[in-house]
Order: sequence, then structure tokens, then C-alpha cells
Amino acid sequence: MKIRRLSELGDLGLWAKGPNWESRRYFVRKDGTSFSLHDTHVAPNTQTNIHYANHIEACLIYSGSCTVTDKQTGEAHALGAGEAYLLDQHDRHSVTAGPDGCKLVCVFTPPCDGREVHNEKGIYPVITEKGVYYERADALQAEIDMLEALVKDKKEELLRIKGA
Repeated sequence: MKIRRLSELGDLGLWAKGPNWESRRYFVRKDGTSFSLHDTHVAPNTQTNIHYANHIEACLIYSGSCTVTDKQTGEAHALGAGEAYLLDQHDRHSVTAGPDGCKLVCVFTPPCDGREVHNEKGIYPVITEKGVYYERADALQAEIDMLEALVKDKKEELLRIKGA
């Protein structure tokens, strides 16, 4: 079991800030999971343009409100506490926080490293021991490399358990 406290995140390098948001990354790739778990706070009445070309993201709003807009279709969804959205098609979108801001629990796959911030296109890179990847094909290869390493670790764990 792993426990992570808010007070530890800064010292661990798991607190990222953008111009109108901050994200507390509770669990990330180095924790050995296939996802990362973030607590993200978006400043009131601000808009962030995002395109997770390399990640799938699910968000649960627990405080405040926002409007999530699909940049391709223009379709907008006003959401509040207790409502969630899933970006499962690498959707280009914007998040516009309401007058009280917006606080969300976000889950990313592949897991984030913890240091990511959006580039000028709104993209989080995939960060691995081998480098930082923004382009989709490179990021997919990086994800394959991460999954292969995870499979190797799980096989070693299984052998230890069977040998015990």
C-alpha cells in the first residue's frame, strides 16, 4: 500500500503549475501504476486550451464548475460538482472555469511522470528515462517501452512470489 500526503508533494516534485492552473500529482508512473492520479485546481473565469495527444484523461469535478468545449465540433458542456468527463479520443478541447474556479480529480493513462506542463499546443509530453516525447508516434513507442518494463517487473514479482 502506498500513502501520499499533500504536504509531501512539493518535496517530491509532484506539484506542477501553469498560468491558470495547478496540479498535485499524487501517484505517477514511478509508483508502478498504469495510470496517474492528479488533483487539479483551475483559477476562476480562465480558459485553458488542451490537447492530450499522448494521454487518455478522465476528470471528476468535486468543487466549482467549468465548461468543457470540444474544439472540433464546438459542442460545450457545463459541468459542476459530482459530474465527470472522459477524453478518450485525444480530443482537442478547452476548459473554462466558472466564477468559483474548478477543482477536479484527474486520471491519466499512460501515467504521467509528474513534471508535465502543457506545451504551446496544449499537449502533455510522455516523459520517460529515455527522453521527452511530444509527437504521437514517439509517445506511443515510449508507452510501449513503459509497458514492456512494467511487464518485466511484474514477471519478476511473480517469480519471487512463486519461489517463496
